[in-house]
Amino acid sequence: MKKLLSTLASLKLAVILLVLLLLGLAAGTIVESSSGVAVAGRQVYYAWWFIALQAAFAVNVLASIVAFFPWGQSRIGFLTAHGALLVILAGAVTSWFFKVEGQLQLWKGESGDAIASPDSGRVALPFTVKLDDFRVDHYPGTMRPSNFRSDVEVIEPSGARFKAAIWMNHELEHQGWRFFQSSYRQEEGRVGGRAGSGRPRRRRRAGSARPRRWARSPSPSRCRRTPPIRRSRRFGASRCSTTGA
Repeated sequence: MKKLLSTLASLKLAVILLVLLLLGLAAGTIVESSSGVAVAGRQVYYAWWFIALQAAFAVNVLASIVAFFPWGQSRIGFLTAHGALLVILAGAVTSWFFKVEGQLQLWKGESGDAIASPDSGRVALPFTVKLDDFRVDHYPGTMRPSNFRSDVEVIEPSGARFKAAIWMNHELEHQGWRFFQSSYRQEEGRVGGRAGSGRPRRRRRAGSARPRRWARSPSPSRCRRTPPIRRSRRFGASRCSTTGA
């Protein structure tokens, strides 16, 4: 029994699991940037192998705590750090079982008060989100997007409202729901987007812009305007079961 506990609590096993988890997170980031949040979730973040790695890491942390029992005053820092890891993993498990996810798609100027969830169908939000503006920044000299930004307005049923901005790695959190940028899409004439929403996860859509481009016609004295481009935008929203309605 002691040998098994020592094996499960070994530092070597912890390092191996951490390296594998980091590689998995790196792979998830690459897949998410190239194929979207939903694909990354299916192939990495919620895949059985990634969940198994997290479970094995939780067992390793718990075994390391038990292996040092009884704990003295000198182990307070050790217990605090490892206990915090277990709390984080327990929070992830809670989110997994009680979350609600979906998408909200908005063009510029449109409003939405419900998300489309693949599990629960249409899920109503306790407020309305309006997309005021959407912008895409590109890396200099390329058409590769470097940042997406959605300027939104949150409208309460009482009529109270406030403005907020959402961009990559900058979420909007309101009444337990979290909204984040997910992606965007272009169509001829306007720009729009998608966003997700859940308890405690997320998504939403927004965006509409009509950039104009001018091109030379064969005649040097005349110009013709190319058709306007239509883009669409996604961002995400999530709601945690422990943070409220």
